[in-house]
Amino acid sequence: MSAVQAASGRRRTSSGMTLIEVILAVTILGLCLGGLLAAATKCLAVMKMAAIHQQVQWARALGDLEHAILDVEDWRDLEVDGVEYGEGMVYSREVEPHKDADGVAYEDDLYLVKTTVSWTEGTREGAEEVVRLVWLPEKK
Repeated sequence: MSAVQAASGRRRTSSGMTLIEVILAVTILGLCLGGLLAAATKCLAVMKMAAIHQQVQWARALGDLEHAILDVEDWRDLEVDGVEYGEGMVYSREVEPHKDADGVAYEDDLYLVKTTVSWTEGTREGAEEVVRLVWLPEKK
């Protein structure tokens, strides 16, 4: 006990928090809130990409319905140049004969069909492509 405390006859009791304890609590709280903010931002970005993916699937389905692969005279009739569906979704289809590794076309009436939906959103651009083989027998 110090001489000042002995003279007054009282002990000094600590009620409240020190400055270091307050600074430490605020720092921990700030780190926790920063982590929550980062997680919420990533969650919103994933939701936005899911919405774009859904719009792309919708545009591809509309394009496939409107430009169906049906009984055609020539495989070149299946090609589709950019058709816009919705907000900035562009549907296109390329068709080419199925080829081997050397680039020689097979004689099996198989064709490689590449369906692409591309989009632009602000400064960002993207595209999704579906590739499939289609059998189109020659008309006799």
